[in-house]
Parts: sequence; structure tokens; C-alpha cells
Amino acid sequence: MVWKRFLPYLCVRLIPQNLMFSNFCHLLKKEIHRVALYSKDGTIISGKAPVTPLQNSNFDGSFIAFCAQMHYMYSMPMNRIASWLADNDFRIGRGTIGGLLSKATAVFSRLHECLRQAVLEDSYISGDETFHKVRVEEKNDKGLKIKKGYIWDLVAHHLRLAYFFYSRGSRSEKVFEEIIEGYNGTFQSDAMPVYRKLGDGKYDGINRIACLQHIKRRFIDIKEIPKAAEILRLFNLLYDREHRHRIGRDGWTVADNLRWREEYAPPILARIEEKLNAVKTDPHVPADSDLMGAVKYALNEWEWVPAIFSRGDYDLDNNLIERMQRLVSLLRRNSLFFGSHKGGETAAMYLSLVVSCRLNGVNVMEYISDILNRCASWSPTTPLEQYRNLLPDRWKRSETAD
Repeated sequence: MVWKRFLPYLCVRLIPQNLMFSNFCHLLKKEIHRVALYSKDGTIISGKAPVTPLQNSNFDGSFIAFCAQMHYMYSMPMNRIASWLADNDFRIGRGTIGGLLSKATAVFSRLHECLRQAVLEDSYISGDETFHKVRVEEKNDKGLKIKKGYIWDLVAHHLRLAYFFYSRGSRSEKVFEEIIEGYNGTFQSDAMPVYRKLGDGKYDGINRIACLQHIKRRFIDIKEIPKAAEILRLFNLLYDREHRHRIGRDGWTVADNLRWREEYAPPILARIEEKLNAVKTDPHVPADSDLMGAVKYALNEWEWVPAIFSRGDYDLDNNLIERMQRLVSLLRRNSLFFGSHKGGETAAMYLSLVVSCRLNGVNVMEYISDILNRCASWSPTTPLEQYRNLLPDRWKRSETAD
């Protein structure tokens, strides 16, 4: 056996540990592995070094996971992440951070598609959309190359999984059809026209239910008007009755909740509908008033309100998905805009994983680090079914993970 040479191999890892503020500088550990090469019988043999998930990169999945957590979970801009690292004697450009996060989506793309498939298998999902500014090639009316792009999001209530989707910032019905294709079950949403078509029978197999909070908010905005305050009080009464019990608390079951709803909801709903119709036909309420606008919105949605109470496990509103969207709002406030449509797609993938982890009580950094290191060697044609057990609701940390 003839020893030939040693090659330095750099591996950057982030080592999670319980930290005091004075110990932040120990969070990052730069490891240099010297790989021995030798020849035997004319064959060159190399020692093994830690695997890094990205080609031509020395960064371990843990470092990429750290950057993803800081940016997409805690809404820290990439330049601030770079500054924080520099303050702790680890120098890296914000462009490198963005490049690592973007390149890692090649590993996540199949997982993201598997996540969509899993969400659409749930019998009860909610949907919504929110915006984030994005840099584009064309100038807007103000001469800026910035436009408003939309991110769609779905949440599976039983699986506790979230799916965010970005398609060149489009809010069109065509994009929504692409997302929802193949779904059969209950879909809860606000009254945006594309969602209302679900309740109009255009999409077979989908049962739409309304969001009470979207209806209620219009009356909150005008609660100083006596008639609005009266209707608002009845909506609050619905919530008061609903919150007296919670599924899973003190043995309260879905069946118990359905029986309770069948008892308390019908008379309150009847009184609300009566009040709404009274305002609608009141000649003293101007047709263009805020009160009439709130009433018309409520009545237009009323067809899909009683269905909320037809099962014990439906939420009264879309608040769960709106809480998820706060991450986008914070990102929008701190990072201002996506650098391109590719940046929007990258954000959608990471937000899907971050929110799904939080809904399932999974540590975001541990999860992303493990998935990156584990899936980097998988073929791009790996069947989606193989990714299913890696989604946050089923994920188990790899035994070989550090």
C-alpha cells in the first residue's frame, strides 16, 4: 500500500446547543477534515469525509437550516444574518446565504410536491392568499421594477400540514386550479370569486364552507352603528358558545361537539339572518353605506355558513391559515421584496416546511438539516411516496444525524 497525499476537506457545521448570550460565538463550528488518498494494486482509494448536500459547497445541511430558520421563521433579512455571523467571527456574504437557500430547493422540490399531495388527501382544508413584493424586469407606473406578487397557501386541518405556492406572483383562477386539482373534500375560505366558484358546483367533489371571521370583521369596523353592533353581538354569541368546549379537552369528542353545535347554533343563526334581512329591506339604510355593504357581504356568503356547524370538527373561521400568513407579513416588512420570481418560489418551499413543522411541534432547524443531508443523494426521479414519511407529521430524525 502506498500513501500518496492528504487533501484538506472543509466542512461548515452549525452545532445546536443550549446557549447563554455570551456563548453565541460557539454556535458555529468550522471543521477541517483531512482526507487520506492511497493506492493499492493500481486503485486509488479515498477516505470518507462528511457529506455536504450541495455540489461544490462546503456547507453542511445544519448551516443552511440555520439560515432558513432565521430568514423564513424569524423574518431576519439575509444582510442581517450575515452581520450577526460576522459579529461572531464567521464571515459570509448575504449573496452566499441567498445562493445556499436557493440551491437547496433542488433537494426540496420533490418533497414540496409530496407535501401538496398529502394536503389534498385531507378531507378538510382551508385556503387563502397573501402578497409580497417582487422585483421584475418591467417598470411599474412609478418607474420601479417592483410589483405585487401573490403567494397561495393551503392548510390541512387533520394532518396539520401547510402548503405554500408561488407562480410568478399570479392570483389568477388558472393558478388556483393548478393547486387544487384532484381535491375532494371540504374547503374553507373567504369570499374571493375564485373560491366562491367552489360552492357554485364548478368543482365536483368539493364542498365549500364560509369564514365567519371575514363576515364579522365588516361589522367590527362599523360597530358604532347600533344595527351593526346588534349583529356583531350575535356573532360574538356564536363564538362564546363554541369556546365553552374544546375537542380533546376533558374527553370532549368531535361527536360531542357536533351535538353541542346542533343545540346552540340554529337559533342564533336564525336571529342573525333575520337581522341581516331586516337591514337589507330597511329603506332608511343607504344602499352605498358601510352597513349595507357589510350586510350584503354576509348574505352573499350565508348559503355556506350553516354548513360550518354540520360537523363537529370544522373551524368557525380561517384564523389558522391567517396566523400562518403572519410569517409572510413579517418577511414582507423586513426584507421588502423577493429578488425575482425564483425568490418567491424559494420562499414558498421554505414557508411550507417551516409552518408544517410548527403545526406539528417539530424543531424547524433539526428538520431542515436532517432532510437536506438525507435527501441530497436521492435521485430526482425518486417516487413521491418515498418522501411521505419525511413530511413533518411523520418525520423521525435520522439515526445517523449528528
